[in-house]
Amino acid sequence: MSSTSRMDDEERHYKNPYEDYTPLNSMNIINHTTNDINDNVREALNEKIQNLLSQLVDNRREWINRDDSSIYTGNSGIAHMFYLLSQRFNDASYMTRAVELLERSEGSKTSVRDITFLTGEAGRLSLSAVIYHLMNNQSKSLSMISKLKGLFNYAATHSYDELLYGRAGYLYALLFINKNISPAPIDDELIKRIIDCILSSGREYSMSKSYKTPLMYSWHEKEYLGGAHGLAGILYILLQAREFLTEQQMRDDIEPSIKYLQSLRFASGNFPSSIGNTSDKLIHWCHGAPSMTMLFSLAYQIYGDESFLETAKDCGEVVWARGLLKKGCGICHGVAGNAYTFLCLYQMTKEPKYLYRTCKFAEWCFEYEKRRNRNPDRPYSLFEGLAGIIYFLADLADPLHAKFPGYKHDKFFEQLSIILQGGNMSLTIQAFASQRTVLEDEISPAIVVIANGKIVDVVRGRIDEKIADVKRKYSGIIVEDFGSSVLMPGLVDSHVHVNEPGRTHWEGFYTATKAAAAGGVTTIVDMPLNSIPPTTSVENLEEKMSVANENIHVDVAFWGGVIPGNTDQLRDMVKAGVVGFKCFLCPSGIDEFPHVSLNNVEEALKELSTTDSVLAFHAELEENVSINGMDPTLYKTFLHARPPSMEVSAVKAIAFLCQKSKVRCHIVHLSASDALDIVSKAKKNGASLTAETCHHYLTLSADEIPKNATHFKCCPPIRTSENQDKLWDALKDGTLDMVVSDHSPCTLDLKKGDFLNSWGGISSLQFGLPLIWTQAQSRGININDVARLISTNPAKLCGLDNSKGKICRGMDADFVVWDPEKEIIVNKSDILYKNKISPYEGKSLKGRVRCTILRGNFIYKNGEICNRLLGKLLTNKCVKHMRREY
Repeated sequence: MSSTSRMDDEERHYKNPYEDYTPLNSMNIINHTTNDINDNVREALNEKIQNLLSQLVDNRREWINRDDSSIYTGNSGIAHMFYLLSQRFNDASYMTRAVELLERSEGSKTSVRDITFLTGEAGRLSLSAVIYHLMNNQSKSLSMISKLKGLFNYAATHSYDELLYGRAGYLYALLFINKNISPAPIDDELIKRIIDCILSSGREYSMSKSYKTPLMYSWHEKEYLGGAHGLAGILYILLQAREFLTEQQMRDDIEPSIKYLQSLRFASGNFPSSIGNTSDKLIHWCHGAPSMTMLFSLAYQIYGDESFLETAKDCGEVVWARGLLKKGCGICHGVAGNAYTFLCLYQMTKEPKYLYRTCKFAEWCFEYEKRRNRNPDRPYSLFEGLAGIIYFLADLADPLHAKFPGYKHDKFFEQLSIILQGGNMSLTIQAFASQRTVLEDEISPAIVVIANGKIVDVVRGRIDEKIADVKRKYSGIIVEDFGSSVLMPGLVDSHVHVNEPGRTHWEGFYTATKAAAAGGVTTIVDMPLNSIPPTTSVENLEEKMSVANENIHVDVAFWGGVIPGNTDQLRDMVKAGVVGFKCFLCPSGIDEFPHVSLNNVEEALKELSTTDSVLAFHAELEENVSINGMDPTLYKTFLHARPPSMEVSAVKAIAFLCQKSKVRCHIVHLSASDALDIVSKAKKNGASLTAETCHHYLTLSADEIPKNATHFKCCPPIRTSENQDKLWDALKDGTLDMVVSDHSPCTLDLKKGDFLNSWGGISSLQFGLPLIWTQAQSRGININDVARLISTNPAKLCGLDNSKGKICRGMDADFVVWDPEKEIIVNKSDILYKNKISPYEGKSLKGRVRCTILRGNFIYKNGEICNRLLGKLLTNKCVKHMRREY
């Protein structure tokens, strides 16, 4: 960029004065348990909204008589603001004000040629139709719909396609009607005809100019790219109408056009305003990063291409750095509009960083008068002035539902809003209550509200007082109260050997997930071995997924495997949806899954360096240990054969390679306390290294293992009670990140023999929660800590933490309900996994699982497995950050 361009750029925006997000500096802004803004922030927003509303009303003479009925700059836009306020604050007086403004606008002289939602007659008509419908004035609503349909012929022959003045703007008006009025009054055929016009026009223009994209458009002889006038805005509206598009149109027209647009971005992450424009200085909804964020976020949701999500995030960084515009605080060319960038990313990722950034931009808008150094032409309007700021602040009061006006639809939450008004009950709406609900920061009495399998609300406080409030807010809701039983996020077990296909006599998806459900586990992640074939290629992954599909009680994700010679398969497996990869640094015991050398590891890390995937290690390096003359039936012989030094040398090598490669690395089933200092130091030095331990290392000790008791054998081995104490200390101080089962079953005949020749593996998937709790409670580890270790952190490791492992808005409604004080005895007859071999048989444990809930559905209740198979396969379309390509 030239020095002149930099100067121009600096003249357009203020330097961002705010410190970026950290968990500590956001505590007064974000409630990290609910992943929502704090009540004090919401109160400040409400106070500022009322203050700005007073300014708007006090200056009514300045705008009330303007001959402009548009949403963009006219009175219909201010009516749109009041419509939002009526929804956000459940105040009918705002709806009355909206109607008054719309009725005043009926005689305005907006040209019929302006057929769009934002600048034309279509906006006033569609908004009026929805509001009159909500106010039960159906004749008036139908009249507005009829007039909107009457604009079709002109829209179909209109010379432009863009959002602000063209067909895409008319399409949005039709969609707005259908998504807010039920049953949908606009015929599908009418919508498809407009879409066909837009697509045909784009194809013809692109071909005429020989562009390398299926679709391109021109407005005033320029190929604009942004939200208002360009390709991004058109594509975004088309994607929101995808139910009316064919698979071929989505594949051949829309997706390649998005990828072409993606190829035009600047190195900074921003986008040019038009084809051939080299100026990297426009950063507002009309042109630049904000509208691109919305497009690429939606494209990622639909196509699952991780590069789309990364592009959206890069746009977010541009807006954070250069989005505090000197042009003011409005929606179209100002700070309020730019803040929707972060709301969009927050809704997509659930990352609190983006909610924090939104709040900081709102803080800037609080100083509205001070920031208005360039007075807009219509200073009270929705898109250029005060009404837009009020609209944004009201949207921020309910951030998960926020929608950029005239641009974004969100069908799920619009359906939910119908429920809240006591209307159509097509969504499943329910709630679970508990005196002990495990939230991120505390255990609290709370009611968790669920719609279509997702958590939509968490209401804290006394259950007897809050139930009435919840029932008033959510008409027809049924609340199931679990009393003093603990309501906790469903367990996520990221280390399970299911062994199917190929070794189904050992275990299988049906039996493994059945045992998981009985143990409060709602998600398992299957290891790449001991199935035949192992998960070392996309073809093998697909075979495994095909046998698991519709045969699982809980959700299942998959690890890929790294073996010698399959490095070229890794990126394809990332794209296919594995959560990460597993390798062995020593022989695995399975011929089809050979161990890798450290050179193989470096090759794999290099291949994964352009992804956000993770490489997990069985961390033992072989040593030449003599066991001559030692009794193989004694456990101490096995301990001697697998000394702690095997783990220590492996962990040293992994820590070094992790630091060197900058790739996320993970140590599975760490058992040797001697390796803990290496892990701790690596983390302190900035390595992206995590480590797990297992139920058996924390609950069993070598001191108590009898002669020939091979059901205690696993690799690495169970060590001494002193070693076990140090593992618990490492869980407390954060050196160890999580606890998993390493559920590794086999048939009874493979456990016969001595400790040197029998199969190594322990099955505990069904009993992990009581196993850990029995020990944890005596060691000063509370239920919140247990939830973090067996739910939250395993989900985070596997990139599932945008839907699993926490109780907060937007997450899957996956829960375990359990009684920490009640005891169970591990009986062979109760074991649900296939081969009922257990070192825990006969043990008394504390913590009884009462029921397990997957996406709001009971899958285990009061000792019985529910017959419906509701588990889903989790691939990269619902796992975050799995691919990052530039």
